[in-house]
Amino acid sequence: MNPLEFAGEVILVSASGVLSPGPLFFINIIYGSKQGITAGIKIAFGHTMVEFSVLKTKFYSALLISLSTILAFYGVYIILKIF
Repeated sequence: MNPLEFAGEVILVSASGVLSPGPLFFINIIYGSKQGITAGIKIAFGHTMVEFSVLKTKFYSALLISLSTILAFYGVYIILKIF
């Protein structure tokens, strides 16, 4: 699969997931009809906090993997330099 086909597939799959109504959409409608605009703001804030923690976890995982890779290469360099 060439990169252009892959990019097109990623865009189509992502768009279908974003545009289709999911559980958060229906909960937003239910609570919005009962509590008004404040329910939407609360749900959006809660969703933002969940997404932020997921992104923070991904960032620190990537940072840890990068640092461990750098340290591994540096360790191999030192070992090869000694011998």
